[in-house]
Amino acid sequence: MASGNPDFNYLDIVAERSKNVLLVRDNVGKAKPSIYDIPQEITFGVAPVADQEGAKEIVNVWKPHQPSIQDNDNRVNYLKWNRFTAAQKAVRHPSVPKLKKLIGEADEEDEKANTFSDLDLAKDDLDRRAQKIMKWKLDQRKITVMPQTDKEKLYHTYAKKDKTSYTKAEIIASKASAAAYRSKSVPQDGSITHGKRKTERPPTPMEMVLGMEFAKIGARESRQKFDEYQQAKRDAASVKHSGPTKASLGHATGALNARRAAVEKDSRSEWVLSRFKNIKPTMNMQEYLRAAPRPTADKSKDYI
Repeated sequence: MASGNPDFNYLDIVAERSKNVLLVRDNVGKAKPSIYDIPQEITFGVAPVADQEGAKEIVNVWKPHQPSIQDNDNRVNYLKWNRFTAAQKAVRHPSVPKLKKLIGEADEEDEKANTFSDLDLAKDDLDRRAQKIMKWKLDQRKITVMPQTDKEKLYHTYAKKDKTSYTKAEIIASKASAAAYRSKSVPQDGSITHGKRKTERPPTPMEMVLGMEFAKIGARESRQKFDEYQQAKRDAASVKHSGPTKASLGHATGALNARRAAVEKDSRSEWVLSRFKNIKPTMNMQEYLRAAPRPTADKSKDYI
C-alpha cells in the first residue's frame, strides 16, 4: 500500500494538486506555481487590439472641424420675445405659458394673428442672421488648394530654373507651394503650424561655441559697460559746483571752533589742589638718569 511507503506524504500530493493559495508550497529554487490555469495562447495577458490610426496619420492629415447643421425651427429671438411679452403684459410665470399656447393655437383669421406674425418675424430675423454667420464662416474656411499636378510642376520649376526672372510674389508663392508639396499635406488654416519647421531660426554656429567666441563677446560687452560706468562717474565728478552758501560757511566755522576748543582743552594742565601745587616730587627721573651710577654701590640697588 502507498501508506506503507515511508517517503509517501499525502499532504505533499494535496498541496501539489490544490488550487488554494494557502496550501501551495514553495520549492527550493523554483517559483510558486499559479493557482489557476492560463490558456496556451495567452502568455503575458491578452494582447490589446492595435490602433488602426497611428500618430503619423494623425499628424500628416489635418481634419478641420465640420460644424453641425443647426436646427433653426425652434430657435427664438428672446430679445424680441421679451419685448413682445412685456407689451402683452405677460410678465408673470403663469401668464407666459398661456400666451405661448394662445400663439400656437391662433389661426390667420383669428384676432391673435397679429401677435403670431410678430413672433414669426422674430424667427425670420434670427434665421437670416444665422445664415449670414454660416456664410461668413464658410468664406473664412475657403482656401484655394492647388492641384497636385500644378504643385509638382511649380515645385520642379522653382527648384531647377533661375529665380532672377521671378517677381517677389511669384517666389513667395513658389516657396509655399514647394513646402506644401514636400509635406504632402496642406493645412486648412494658415495660422496652424502643426508639423512645420520654423525656418526663421538660423542654425547654431558650433564653431563660435567651441571657440569660446560668445564668451569673448560677453567679456567685451561687460568691459564696455564698465568703462561707460566709470566715464559717467568721472563726468559727474567734473561738474562745476556753485560756491558755498551762508549755511555751509556757518557749519564749517562751528566745526572749526569745536576742533580748536578740543585742542585747547587737551593742552591744559591737570587740576591739582592749591596746597599741593608747590610740592615737588621727591625723585626726578630725568636727573637720576643723567647722574652716573656710583662705583661702590650695587647697580641693581640703584635702579630699585
